[in-house]
Amino acid sequence: MMIDSYIKRLNNTFSPSMLIFHVIVLLSMCMEMYRASTQLDLLACLRPMLYSAFGLFQFFICYCAYSQALINETLKTMVSYCMFLRTMVNNA
Repeated sequence: MMIDSYIKRLNNTFSPSMLIFHVIVLLSMCMEMYRASTQLDLLACLRPMLYSAFGLFQFFICYCAYSQALINETLKTMVSYCMFLRTMVNNA
């Protein structure tokens, strides 16, 4: 029961701030892509394109890769727990 309250408190604390962070990143990347699409010179277009590329890279490295690794570990743990339960039932 204590872990449930801790998880709820953690979600209530970080969920709104993460949502605001993601909205800000998304809006800034959209503005930079718009700036890149309206530039006529290739050199002037380079800065907004690099900003957008590094923003996507940061988002992938900081959030997506670690989230997927956590999900993969959770699935491995769940499968091994199910195998443990099946072994215990067969041995009983």
